[in-house]
Amino acid sequence: MITPDFPLRLVLDTNVLLAGLVSSTSASQRIVDALTARRAVPLISPPVIAEYRAVLLHPQVLDRFENLTARRVALALHRLRYVSD
Repeated sequence: MITPDFPLRLVLDTNVLLAGLVSSTSASQRIVDALTARRAVPLISPPVIAEYRAVLLHPQVLDRFENLTARRVALALHRLRYVSD
């Protein structure tokens, strides 16, 4: 049962995180919002953060999405680490 005392815990796929950061109206954005609002708990580890960083900061990804910046990625990863288990 998912309740405030027992929130959903999940591992966020890198593609979902990317879509959530570049689209303000996507289902992925709603997932990212739920994580940062602590309605769900992201399960992360140093290797997962390293993968997020490597993919999100890849030059081809940054070139493709003009609203995705190194600063925005750093802030998003900081928020995820803050609310994670």
